[in-house]
Amino acid sequence: MDVDPDMSSLQAMEKENKEFIREYTQRWRVTAAQVNPFLLEKEMVNLFVNTFKALYFEYLVGSSA
Repeated sequence: MDVDPDMSSLQAMEKENKEFIREYTQRWRVTAAQVNPFLLEKEMVNLFVNTFKALYFEYLVGSSA
């Protein structure tokens, strides 16, 4: 029986060791699109950023500047 993902399953997602950030982002986005009720963009961004560990978070913040 398939269960639709929810906010807690998005929060629990982690980047795999050999997975590029772009691949992880695409995988996360596909899962986020299946969440019901739909998430606001702001909610998605907050959930996505919180899935990263400190090392990746520093990398992302540094590359966005």
